[in-house]
Amino acid sequence: MSSTPSDDLRIHTAFAEAWDALEHSNDNIFITGKAGTGKSTFLNYVRSKSSKNLAVVAPTGVSALNVKGQTIHSFFGLDPHFIDVDRIGRRRNKQLYKNLELLVIDEISMVRADVFSALEKVLRINGPMEGVPFGGVQICVIGDLFQLPPIVTRDEYDVFHAFYDTPFFFSSPAFEWARFNLVKFDEVFRQSDQPFIRALNKLRVGYCDEPLLEFLNQRAGKSPNDHPETVTLCTTNKMAEAMNKKRLHELDAESVTYKGKTSGKEGWGRSTFPAPESLELKIGAMVMFTKNDPEKRWVNGTLGRVDALNNKDVEVTILDGPLPKKVTVTNEKWSAIRYVFDEDSESLKEEEVGSYQQLPLMLSWAVTIHKAQGKTLDWVTIDLGSGAFAPGQLYVALSRCRVFEHIYLKRPVRGRDVLCDARIKSFIQNFQKKEEDKETNREISA
Repeated sequence: MSSTPSDDLRIHTAFAEAWDALEHSNDNIFITGKAGTGKSTFLNYVRSKSSKNLAVVAPTGVSALNVKGQTIHSFFGLDPHFIDVDRIGRRRNKQLYKNLELLVIDEISMVRADVFSALEKVLRINGPMEGVPFGGVQICVIGDLFQLPPIVTRDEYDVFHAFYDTPFFFSSPAFEWARFNLVKFDEVFRQSDQPFIRALNKLRVGYCDEPLLEFLNQRAGKSPNDHPETVTLCTTNKMAEAMNKKRLHELDAESVTYKGKTSGKEGWGRSTFPAPESLELKIGAMVMFTKNDPEKRWVNGTLGRVDALNNKDVEVTILDGPLPKKVTVTNEKWSAIRYVFDEDSESLKEEEVGSYQQLPLMLSWAVTIHKAQGKTLDWVTIDLGSGAFAPGQLYVALSRCRVFEHIYLKRPVRGRDVLCDARIKSFIQNFQKKEEDKETNREISA
């Protein structure tokens, strides 16, 4: 049964346009937008309301868990190293691909060109319409290319660049074959301060001049935030772990360590755990929730303080919101799923293949910028250490915070901290130009 977007999702024109294309056409859609424009909200809506046989996939274990989907490699049976597309063949679970109508790929900025080529070929030879791009399956890719980039290891570098101009998904020929329509989410919900939004917009595309640095560095040299909700965003895991360990050690209280448990045949790795495998807590520890609560008492990213603990559960005072509130936190379960075809209902179903159980908490005095992506924070200290080293790193850090005046910079921002991949800017400009030309041609034809 067809659905229409609801007002409670703050649907605007771009949301409605994207929903209409996905639900009432077979057009391939590329949804992009700045930080805080509702991309995740829209994905969750499509996942729950679409009438189509759909699968949601993401490039990493953590990102797949966050959207209750499956990793791209698992869904398509791909190797974890550079993929030779010529070796992609037919799949034994062909019914799964034959009955797929809509594939949603989240965090598209992290999807490599070889992976995109490989998933296209799997669908082309196993999908509903053999021999056509993506097997005739409708494709929706979602993400902001100005944020996290794909990773190509040193060992793969030479062979990778023998086949593709860039690591990004748009360097795959499959992107051109599929003729994606662009939908931009431009309305920023996270921030309302226009000078701050304008500064973020400049940073996002790598623009930097003296007035911008002067504006940002108003937040340097101030007294460090002492608000209880303050989170320090760091560039590396080493920095974040050292700060959390130091702050935990300073608390004069007994510690309790909680161990995560895995089950099932899905391969879990330390980097895919949504909460630490070994979580040491003390009364007074600052924590961040890492999973949405089914009872809606907290969401992924909510901050709190540990007030009591025992061997089974933890009492946490939630600090987000107008008034503090106490909650009892017990183990949560994260399910690793795979999609299977159910012949009785002729639809795609989710099947649990593994699980991880742990308290949905992590220490939050400090968090890496990488782990903070997708979260909204109220009070932030940014520690760039020796400098930002990845494109979009500074933009992601600053754009986590709702209010500019709630940011403290441990040291002033320098021009070399503002990094943006020129290949991304070139692609976006060319793609937007093609979209404008298509719209002009439609108007002439009409």
